[in-house]
Amino acid sequence: MISMADSISLTLSYAGQLAGEAARSEERVEVPMGISLQEVLRAAADRHGETFRRLLFTENGDLRRALIVSLDDVQVPDLQACELSQNGELFLMTPIAGG
Repeated sequence: MISMADSISLTLSYAGQLAGEAARSEERVEVPMGISLQEVLRAAADRHGETFRRLLFTENGDLRRALIVSLDDVQVPDLQACELSQNGELFLMTPIAGG
């Protein structure tokens, strides 16, 4: 169990296909301070199943480059290097095609 002093609270907001696969548009999680964005998303994929996982990660286990992620309304430019150290809201969306 994570002590409150060593954890942060995140709201994960899902849009589009991710919301459909998660069967919700939002969830709150407590995670260790300093956790990587990739670890948070792997845990979300573990909770929400294989289709959700494929929307976030390539077959090699890398985050999809086209995934849109913002932290507190600011787009995260480097998904691989992002570490989370304070409470916040992560917004996740897969690319949308159409015309």
